[in-house]
Amino acid sequence: MEDEDEGGGGEEDCEEQRQRQNQAAPALFLCPISLEIMRDPVIVCTGQTYDRPSIEKWIRDGHRSCPITMLHLHDLTLIPNIIVRQLIEAWCSKEESASAMFAPSPPSPPPPPFLLAHHDFSPQESLDLGRRERVLGLLRRIAKGQDVRQSVATLKSMAKEELCGSSPTPPEAKKVCSCIVEAGGALLMASMLADELIQHGTALYGSPDGFIQHGTALHVAPDGFTARHEDSPCEEIMSLLALLCRGASREVIGAVLSESGALQCVVCHLGSAQIDLASRMSAAVLLKRLLATEEMRVEVGQSTQFFHGLLDLIDSSSSSKKGLVKLLHLACSHKPNRSTAVEEGAIQILVNLLLAASSPPSSSSSSSGEDRALETTERALATLEQLCTVEQGRRAVCESTAAVHCAVRLLVGYSRPATEHATGLLLLVCQSGPVQVVQIAMRAGARRQLLLLLQSDCTGRAKKRALELLKLFHAIFFVQGDEHASSDFKNVDLY
Repeated sequence: MEDEDEGGGGEEDCEEQRQRQNQAAPALFLCPISLEIMRDPVIVCTGQTYDRPSIEKWIRDGHRSCPITMLHLHDLTLIPNIIVRQLIEAWCSKEESASAMFAPSPPSPPPPPFLLAHHDFSPQESLDLGRRERVLGLLRRIAKGQDVRQSVATLKSMAKEELCGSSPTPPEAKKVCSCIVEAGGALLMASMLADELIQHGTALYGSPDGFIQHGTALHVAPDGFTARHEDSPCEEIMSLLALLCRGASREVIGAVLSESGALQCVVCHLGSAQIDLASRMSAAVLLKRLLATEEMRVEVGQSTQFFHGLLDLIDSSSSSKKGLVKLLHLACSHKPNRSTAVEEGAIQILVNLLLAASSPPSSSSSSSGEDRALETTERALATLEQLCTVEQGRRAVCESTAAVHCAVRLLVGYSRPATEHATGLLLLVCQSGPVQVVQIAMRAGARRQLLLLLQSDCTGRAKKRALELLKLFHAIFFVQGDEHASSDFKNVDLY
């Protein structure tokens, strides 16, 4: 009886351990059918990955559709997903039972002949099968450390051609980006970035203590990625991941980067002065894609290194300022991030952009460069207005005469969005700032600009803000008495 009890207890302990493993494992390691860690991950013809016993049972039960996509399984061949298997083994290596968890992959049984006999492959399906095999082959080479940089670059070219080509892939066809993600490619790329941070983090990026890590970094180190050198594939990897965010689910990419610890490496690339400009810009593009989700804005915003690196790029880069300012605006969409941005010097960087703004291009002769400059100015004004919704931002703008002068100058004659953001910015600082701010605005000609604005073709919101500002000026100048009129507002331009 005692032996039976001990045996039963052992089984219960094993079951509890397995449940704990399933709960702790990244979602991409779980079979969509059994919801347990995959022992033998295989890919079906739709590109989805399942545990072999689960999908084989699904097929034996008479199902002929993919459990996730519900697409018809025109080919029942199961391809071992070596990449995902290696990553799961690496993640499980810390467990004593990890080695016993995986059994050798048996060869995939041939598909029933009657299925293939009754299915005619269209030219598009044949093309998709060929592309899928090429994607899987490239991922296998990367996992083995063979021509890593070139293989990643090839995957990037395939994804870019699909997304930006003149003849895009039909919606019903299997996309390269989705195939890369579903085959574990995003997870492989993330593990390589995490490995870069583990091996070279202190030397190249400085101390990353300011960043909050989530999860445990996967450590898969291919032979060609053991030391950082000029052939490091990090730039290509980040460019590929940015494309995957367009062609697949950015939520999935964000979760993979966060859980693997690779997100920290991307942020460090953005902020390190020792990294070449191309790699830093690739990190910025990837982060701009990721920060479209609130979860990523919350997580990345906890890193002062992110804001420090981004603001340094905006200040020093001679091009791509429009995209960089948009990234700053996205990050500051999460209100708690705004105080951090102000503390890192965002106000002065944005004011410098506004000081460099020239007259807006005419609609008849505007060039693409002038259009980008216009959009950069509008986005910089919008971000300044955004930062003024927190006390630190309003205080910093109130202390900057140049910021107030720029807002007054851009009230009229630039663009409708610029007018709207400039009136919003002035209203925020004049309502809550000291009377000296109103004095600076009026001496810069704010009242005359606002009167012109009311007669222009601006938005209703801009006119409403202009009226509120004029009422505020009138109340301070005329209602507060002769003392203010003779001191604070001496020589003020009223008309």
